[in-house]
Amino acid sequence: MKYFVCSDLHSHYIALIESLNKAGYDVNNPEHKLIVCGDIFDRGDETLEVYKFLKSIPKERRILIRGNHEVLYLDLLKKHLPDSYDYSNGTVKTFCHIAKVNPEKMDASYWYKKYSGDHSISIKNILSDIWLMVKEKVKKSRITKWLTSDE
Repeated sequence: MKYFVCSDLHSHYIALIESLNKAGYDVNNPEHKLIVCGDIFDRGDETLEVYKFLKSIPKERRILIRGNHEVLYLDLLKKHLPDSYDYSNGTVKTFCHIAKVNPEKMDASYWYKKYSGDHSISIKNILSDIWLMVKEKVKKSRITKWLTSDE
């Protein structure tokens, strides 16, 4: 068995594949085992691609160790609204990718520009409504089921 170890993928699929190819990893080789030492998601734009790739590897040939970004992901599911660090760590962006919502729409400045001068619009209510929809989609997603199970 040959082991390949990586960490801090942060939703960067292309960089992951390039690195694994350079190291000689072959997803179809039954003698190759991939170990990911946390931080699978957040920050990058290729959340779904990273998930699909890791999920495509047979369970017996992958070891996934939960990192702080997986903990942030699961913690954010329990919150009414995201905190500032959920934005800065990229967890809100990851949720938006999973829910297929433009991450810009979770940024108050996007709505302030759109509705500048219209004081009848509550930006807080817009963000809250979008967040509830995003969070519900993420809760029901394959990625959340995968992170919370032993798949």
